[in-house]
Amino acid sequence: MSGFLSIDRRIGFTVFNAALVGFGLWCYFDPVRHARRSALALAWFWVVLEMLNGAAHMTWSLSVRAYRPGLATAPVLVAIALVLAWELRHLQKPFGRRGLAGTQ
Repeated sequence: MSGFLSIDRRIGFTVFNAALVGFGLWCYFDPVRHARRSALALAWFWVVLEMLNGAAHMTWSLSVRAYRPGLATAPVLVAIALVLAWELRHLQKPFGRRGLAGTQ
């Protein structure tokens, strides 16, 4: 992805990841914390995104039989995505009793 944003992959990586983190923070601090209708869909979006990201990094490393950037954190991202998916599937209502973020 880094190469699509800049010729210098370090800059592309920084820009892409800063935008991704910014979007994630916005998702949490606005839709999720305020229990907006979009919160559940955005939470599932993050599950899918992190599962695909983790799988892509692991597949990339396996395909070249060498360490590639992101491999060390890929299993952690997949595990976090699985925990979030489990939590989302076990909500009794779209926002549960205390809200999706646990606050009202």
